[in-house]
Amino acid sequence: LQDEFSLLMYFVLNFFACLLVNEGLMLVITSLWQHVFWSVSTLVSIHVIMMLSAGYFRIRSVLPGPMWTYPVSYIAFHTYSIQGLLENEYLETSFDVGEVRSISGLQALRSAYDISPDSNSKWENLLVLFLMAIGYRILVFVVLHFRVGKNESILKFCRCNRDTDNPR
Repeated sequence: LQDEFSLLMYFVLNFFACLLVNEGLMLVITSLWQHVFWSVSTLVSIHVIMMLSAGYFRIRSVLPGPMWTYPVSYIAFHTYSIQGLLENEYLETSFDVGEVRSISGLQALRSAYDISPDSNSKWENLLVLFLMAIGYRILVFVVLHFRVGKNESILKFCRCNRDTDNPR
């Protein structure tokens, strides 16, 4: 990290926004499944899919197919976190390419990482993270509203109906 207080505070805000979004996602999944094993396995699967399409391993513009590029990479909160952190660190810097040439951080964001060159987009990414956190909380309230008083989970809907009174 660079040695500037405002950049550090953006990093901290981004970190806590990601924690809020992750907690909201966990609440949604656990309110649907209500079984520890299935909740954990579903959350791990969702996070792996989000990480694959967010830009950790491959730039979003070269992801294969429309499924990975458009719906999945825009749903993943990792995408907005990575873009915001890269913009936070690279905008005011320059990098030496060789002994003679150097490129600016803005040029590195545009060419190497394929990130928007807008100067306010890091704050827009942070806003999207906070909106996702609020959206997941609202989704939790909606799911719990329909599930109050019902002791059935999605796991029970997936099983066959078993009649316990029938001796067969």
